[in-house]
Amino acid sequence: MRLRAGFSAVDITPHEPAPLNGFANRIQPSMGIHDPLFCRGLALERDGQRLLLLVLDALELTAGQDQAARRHVGERIGLDADAIMIHATHTHSAPATWPMGSSFAASDSYAAWLPERLAHAAEAAVRALEEVALSLGVSRAEGVAYNRRQLLKDGSMPLQHVEDRSQVVRTGPLDERLQVLALEKKKGELAGAIVHFSCHPVVLSGDNRLITADYPGALIRHLSQKTGLDPSRILFVNGACGDVNPIRPGAPWDNLERTGALLAEAAMAALSVRTALRGRTLKGSSTRIEMGFRVPSDESLRAQIERAKSDIARTAEEAPRRAAALGLPVEAAQAHLGKIPRSILDWAENVQRLKASGREPSLAVDVSVFRVGALKWLAGPFEIFTQIALEGKAAAGDPAWVLPFTNGCHGYLPDDRAHDEPIGYEMTNSHVWYRNPGPFARGSGGKLVEAWKRLSGKRRTP
Repeated sequence: MRLRAGFSAVDITPHEPAPLNGFANRIQPSMGIHDPLFCRGLALERDGQRLLLLVLDALELTAGQDQAARRHVGERIGLDADAIMIHATHTHSAPATWPMGSSFAASDSYAAWLPERLAHAAEAAVRALEEVALSLGVSRAEGVAYNRRQLLKDGSMPLQHVEDRSQVVRTGPLDERLQVLALEKKKGELAGAIVHFSCHPVVLSGDNRLITADYPGALIRHLSQKTGLDPSRILFVNGACGDVNPIRPGAPWDNLERTGALLAEAAMAALSVRTALRGRTLKGSSTRIEMGFRVPSDESLRAQIERAKSDIARTAEEAPRRAAALGLPVEAAQAHLGKIPRSILDWAENVQRLKASGREPSLAVDVSVFRVGALKWLAGPFEIFTQIALEGKAAAGDPAWVLPFTNGCHGYLPDDRAHDEPIGYEMTNSHVWYRNPGPFARGSGGKLVEAWKRLSGKRRTP
């Protein structure tokens, strides 16, 4: 039997102002909509086997939210959880589905509304099943992104792109490949496309308070215009971008369109050189692995507690002066301005209590792989570093895509070099917002790679 595929797109734009996720310094809710958010679905079916991919314009879901949503969707369309992937594009301009740190709000009503919208997208994709053939194209999107693990001569590691490259001692790897999985009708007519590229969707910074899908939405708009495909038939699947940001040379909204246009051009180049995807396999599988943490020292925790207390006191002093600009009473302004240091204080004190208990912290995480012909989709619930993705794809065998922010998200997954250089946001601060006791331990990336390898049908490394 020939492969069948079905596409769908269901609007998931919030109907009212909502707290936004992704930037700790953005402490006010959304104030409008620049472009809509969607849940896009792809159902695949062959020889009685079916897989479902749902892609959300969202920062991410928690593991618990992901599991509940997959159960809900699976019950509606008769699929096991192993056959369903829910992937978030990781836009930082969507409603908060979970609270960052201990002091930030989430939109509980929005998070509760999402599973039914996902079920609608799944049902629509299944209803739209039609015969297709698969082909895969690869190109490069140069000048779009950079690896933000930039170690400078002064020992710092800024998140922002460093224009003066003479100041950079070394940087992490960058995978500029853009891949497109094309779905074609009988006569080679394009029926749909899935674009895969690795870059944080932070073209818009924490200053932005408009709802937007960020560059993935702009990419889909531009590619729709170039191919004539309805936007509901184009999906964007992010890659390992835990250490990769977009280059932003101009004004924010100009940068958004620029990035979307550049990636659409690269997608067209990939489509022009696509070749048939070999293999008939259609299979989803999963496993659970245990991850440990690199817990900060007692001295480090004490220093962070003192610094957080000092920052809380400072924001209390600033509140009367800044209250009018914020449009808040002084007491509310103080609480508002103190959210970041209060979250840091709560986190550090919680870790102190954990260490005092003598318990060794660990976390069980779900890892999955979809095999679509010869192509492997390697999914993990993390913000994955590029080096880990490169090793995972090599271990699973080409062609392979790495899908972070899938099966939920537990935080950044650093490579071993980051443990040799434990500086920068990913190693020093990000775990506060995910409420982890520290970065994931050295060797955690290797555990993920081994899991992908086994699920891809490869032998375990001795």
